[in-house]
Amino acid sequence: MGAALDYRIYHTTDKDKIRKQWAYDVFCADSSTYGGEIGQLGDGLDFSETEIQASDEDAVEFLNSTHDKGEPALAIPFRLKNDTTGYVCGGLCSE
Repeated sequence: MGAALDYRIYHTTDKDKIRKQWAYDVFCADSSTYGGEIGQLGDGLDFSETEIQASDEDAVEFLNSTHDKGEPALAIPFRLKNDTTGYVCGGLCSE
């Protein structure tokens, strides 16, 4: 069975806000979950210590290369050159 990457980008470093928003996003996706959507990941998040210092796209690429299907969602921190910070949250979902 294949896997598809699904994620959300949050422009905050407040982990409580991220957890709440992630749980809400998963709940909304779960009501009509199709293969490859975050509803399959559940509302838990594992926060990574590795900060990506280039772009949120690089954080998405890092998420895609490090997350294994069936594991809890990952939250990858990023910091842009203009000091915008946030987290890319998600992972690989079964299709």
